[in-house]
Amino acid sequence: MATGDAMPGTAVISAEKRQFSFLPDNPSAIHDLQYSGTAAAKLSWEVIKILDKIAYRRNAIVDPSLSQGVAFFSFLRNMTADGFFTSEIGIKYLGYIGSAFLKEFPGCPPVPEA
Repeated sequence: MATGDAMPGTAVISAEKRQFSFLPDNPSAIHDLQYSGTAAAKLSWEVIKILDKIAYRRNAIVDPSLSQGVAFFSFLRNMTADGFFTSEIGIKYLGYIGSAFLKEFPGCPPVPEA
């Protein structure tokens, strides 16, 4: 299948749309989610559509009825990040050394020039 071709009965979803979406990259996977006979796939498709609506604050501006869902998703996203970066693995990821004593302060890193 050439790039940009859609499965019969589906719309082409641009790479820009997929960048800000929970939709899979593969058009046949999108087709399977939309038209598969299994209840789980149909439920997955519905969940994806809801997540796409509440995951970004700009959607609450366009449709004020989404504002509570957007606020909840934002809260959940922030709590997930807080939980990760306060865990042992998150602290290692940040390279945080805590209250370690430094014999000599190396100074601030230089400001990158734009």
